[in-house]
Parts: sequence; C-alpha cells; structure tokens
Amino acid sequence: CKNEPEDKDAFEDDNGCPDPDNDKDGIADASDKCINDPETVNSFEDTDGCPDTVPIAIKKFTGTIEGLTFKVASAEILATSNPKLDEAVKVLIEYPTLKIEIQGHTDDRLLLPGSAFPDNQALSQARADAVKDHLVKKGIAADRLVAKGFGDSQPIATITAADGQPLKGAALDTARTKNRRVEFHPIP
Repeated sequence: CKNEPEDKDAFEDDNGCPDPDNDKDGIADASDKCINDPETVNSFEDTDGCPDTVPIAIKKFTGTIEGLTFKVASAEILATSNPKLDEAVKVLIEYPTLKIEIQGHTDDRLLLPGSAFPDNQALSQARADAVKDHLVKKGIAADRLVAKGFGDSQPIATITAADGQPLKGAALDTARTKNRRVEFHPIP
C-alpha cells in the first residue's frame, strides 16, 4: 500500500497496509468496541462490533405475544392483554437500546360491511399502531418502535385439512385464533 501507511494496531502489521476492520465484521475499527472479535448479527446490539447472545428475556419477548387480544373487528386492546403489555414495557425498559417491529396479523375472515376498516390489512395496521401507542403511553420512546400490519397474508396455521378440504368447527376456530396475533421482532 504505497499511499496508505500501516496502522500499527497489532493486527497484520507486517503487510504494510492499514486494516480498517480487523475482525472483518463490517464495523470499522474506529466504531468497533471489539476490534478483534466479530459482531454476532442477531438483532441485539448489532452495531457495537462485539459478539453477544440475545438475553433470555428478549428471546421470550420475541415472536407471537400470547394473550394479546383485541375486540372483534376492532383495534381496541382488551384489558386482559395488559399483563402481557406490561411485560413488554419491562423488557424495553431493561434494554434501552432494543428496538422492535410490532407486527399485526389477522385471520382470513372478511370484515363486515360498515366496519371501521376497509380490509384486514388496515385492521392489522391499526392493531399494531394501537400496541405501539400503548407502549409509548407507558414511557417507551416512539423511535424504538415500528408498527406494521400484514393482514391475513402471513398465516401461521392453515385453514385447510390435509385432503385440501376447508377446516370446520373447532379446528377452523383454532386455526383462525392462531392467525390473529401480534408479533414482536427485534430490529437492528
């Protein structure tokens, strides 16, 4: 490297070239808190340049938030959901750098005429927004939260049987209940 001097940082100092990212994790050494140990990309503190593991509290807090429910065809959060939302607030307070995407999902049922929402995508967005608003009212900074609605586009339970026939009765109700959900996902 004729035009750039070696950076004498005890990493490959004999090659005559500067090494802007010793551990080759994509984070420049000037910003990397662990210049010789690569970052673990796992949506938890991914910009500090250090290897890490996701704390158990965050793992428990990731994915479908069981017990978070809404009034039918509405974005009104039911009071029975408050303990789950309080848990989320505790985790977000404990990990102040954690940012999350709040994903709203609905089942496949069409909304009734006269509904406040034109379609399931709008309903799911309103539900994600309602969760975000609730967390903000509890003291979580809005810039740490992203709300996205997916409607019925990402079901986790099928509403058809193995033979291709539609599910009926309790089996259909169970599948639809699983598909109506809110998920939390850490974001970098």
